[in-house]
Amino acid sequence: MTASEGQPPAQGRRDPKSNKPLFTEDTKDAIRNTKLNAGNIQDPLALNEMYDESEAGCGAKHSCPTFYSKRGDSLLEVWHLSCQHYGNIGMMEEVANALMLRGTAWHNVTVRHKREIRSLPARERQNTLARYHDVP
Repeated sequence: MTASEGQPPAQGRRDPKSNKPLFTEDTKDAIRNTKLNAGNIQDPLALNEMYDESEAGCGAKHSCPTFYSKRGDSLLEVWHLSCQHYGNIGMMEEVANALMLRGTAWHNVTVRHKREIRSLPARERQNTLARYHDVP
């Protein structure tokens, strides 16, 4: 690793277990290029196309709406986090597939139900018991 101009020589960060360097010679240039180009990144969608708005409930002490992302990435990540252990515990392939299919179907139904509840006007949402908001 090379140090920045005017700085003491770089010692380099190393992995404590393997003692291998964590960064390569190209790391500094890659980070510098990323910082320069990150300002050009923008989302192609308008805000109203990226989020669903749910008005504040009737019992809320404020009138601020809640916004929920329409993007599938975060939901997909949540789903993967909940199922990641199947492959890590040596489960039989057939059992893992059955659990994944059943779990995927249940997860999708739950997500659809939550979106449906959120899309209701505040008055109608108020008539639904809160404990059933997450249960289809």
